[in-house]
Amino acid sequence: MQKKIIALAIAGLASSAAFAQTNVQIYGIVDAAVAYVNNSNGRDGMAVQSGVLAGNRLGFKGTEDLGNGVKAIFTLEQGFNLDDGTSASATQSFQRQAWVGLSSNAGTLTFGRQYAPGYAAFVKHDALGAALLSAGMTLNASSGNTIAANSNARWNNSIKYVSPVFAGFQGELIYRAGEASNDMASNEGYGLGLAYAGGPVAVNYVYQHTDGSAQGSDAGLTAAQWVASTPNTGAIRDEHFIGATFDAKVLKVLATAQFAENQGRGLNGSSQVQLYTLGTIIPVGKGNIHANYGLLDLNGNNRKNGASGLGQSYAVAYTHGLSKRTTLYAAVNYTDLAGSTTPPSYVNASGSAATTLGLSAQNAANLINGGGNGTTVGFGINHAF
Repeated sequence: MQKKIIALAIAGLASSAAFAQTNVQIYGIVDAAVAYVNNSNGRDGMAVQSGVLAGNRLGFKGTEDLGNGVKAIFTLEQGFNLDDGTSASATQSFQRQAWVGLSSNAGTLTFGRQYAPGYAAFVKHDALGAALLSAGMTLNASSGNTIAANSNARWNNSIKYVSPVFAGFQGELIYRAGEASNDMASNEGYGLGLAYAGGPVAVNYVYQHTDGSAQGSDAGLTAAQWVASTPNTGAIRDEHFIGATFDAKVLKVLATAQFAENQGRGLNGSSQVQLYTLGTIIPVGKGNIHANYGLLDLNGNNRKNGASGLGQSYAVAYTHGLSKRTTLYAAVNYTDLAGSTTPPSYVNASGSAATTLGLSAQNAANLINGGGNGTTVGFGINHAF
């Protein structure tokens, strides 16, 4: 009996020592705003909108020191809706991030559901930090772009490598395995990210390629069936992103340019998306004034029914830090879809009509089913822990 007690004590000490080498952090963001929407369809309304300044999340992040500068790392992160307490996904336990990997002086290698390079690059050069009422986020919402801070920027079944920083430069590579049962190339993707930061200047370039062609499963479809079949499947997409920021201390100037070309079902050939933003951040006491403008140009077969294919969005926000973790904010966004008084029938990257493109599914306007032009105003609080 005494030997068993001694053995259990030794095992307990060993497990405690192993655990001491592992650092596990629980973190998260809780964010909500009261939003009011009014649009040219004569619809208006008020809602409590979850995650306006930043998406709500609860995460677990861990590291274990393996020696010789090598660490095991992981992140598990789930999103949730603060307005009603529901999960952001009904099917994924860790919908925002779920990955494990190794880091060392040679870089970081990770596997799982993780951000493609475009996510962080977009956030870094967006004047509102990719908040839902940002001009860039509003116009990106229905463009289908994977280079944005949204669900399209999270890749399942992916392998990612991030290099160390050399003289201000850093590189990033990602590959997404399709893992389709009848066509291993279906839903495949790969991307490249390059970043430079030195003094007041920061620059990012991102290229991402996604293939949802599903060639094996679609081989027997007629032309009519091809157009009518599942959205997004059939889209081969190449995207480029350039972002630049200059920090003059008294203000920051931020600019982005995005270019995407689609080939696939529902698009009748090739279609292009161009999106440009220009913004600024101005420190004011304990807070900041944020402003940006976005111009979206949907070219070629992205247009239908004579719509011009142009969308413009304007956003202004003020953030005020009550502490290092708690921020009050107010924001307003005005978006105009080429001056139309009814929703123009755009076609998004999935090949389906995007009648709420300018007001987007990314801000409170989706609760009102708006179109044409409209204004969204939000007042909220964000707390990070």
